[in-house]
Amino acid sequence: MAFADAAQEAGSPKPGGIASVLSDLLTGGRVKRVHVDRALQEVLIGLGVVDEHGKFVPPANFTPPPGWPFPFPGQQPQQARGRMPPRQPQQPPQIDELELQRRRARQTLGFGAEPLTAEMVKQRRRELAKQHHPDAGGSAASMARINDAADLLLKAVA
Repeated sequence: MAFADAAQEAGSPKPGGIASVLSDLLTGGRVKRVHVDRALQEVLIGLGVVDEHGKFVPPANFTPPPGWPFPFPGQQPQQARGRMPPRQPQQPPQIDELELQRRRARQTLGFGAEPLTAEMVKQRRRELAKQHHPDAGGSAASMARINDAADLLLKAVA
């Protein structure tokens, strides 16, 4: 704690600022959020980024870009209070039902976006049937999904 006492005697602007954070770090004490906030404010004031009240102090050569949404010294009041228009959510591209079914069928059979041939679909159906057929310990529902997906993709590539 001698470090914190020395820093406060030397004129630390606010008790609990940089001196307290450094003292807590060096002694293994608990660093408190309020002390970190005060330390950050001291640093920003020291760098000239904000004033004592926490308001932004722009550099002499700083000019706000067009559409700057924050109040800036020297702006007209109506400009300073202006708000950016709310963002409109983007609508996802519309996909017809058949294309959606084809995508799901590709996913069911484990295909990506690569071009398919009838032989590829038939081969994948055989591989998956060995794992998911009810006689091999699979379920009838999973085998039905595989067959439906393969039939749909076979129609698409034919």
